[in-house]
Amino acid sequence: PAENEIPRAEIDPIEEIASREAQEKRISGQALTPFLLQRVNELTEGKSMRANLSLLLNNACLAAQIAKAMVPPLKIRAL
Repeated sequence: PAENEIPRAEIDPIEEIASREAQEKRISGQALTPFLLQRVNELTEGKSMRANLSLLLNNACLAAQIAKAMVPPLKIRAL
């Protein structure tokens, strides 16, 4: 969603900093993603977290709309 979007020109250098720090600290494997997410969140002062949560909510809403469209309407019969 546009209201929480971080421009590429702003996020790219931050991602590079976080990646460089991970390499310097020799962080890899399962520890890499949590480190990068935390560090990018710190460097963006929470903007990346808000953007990710906004994407999560948007994707969940879209999934619900798709699921609703795929389910045939219920036929209710009178008693």
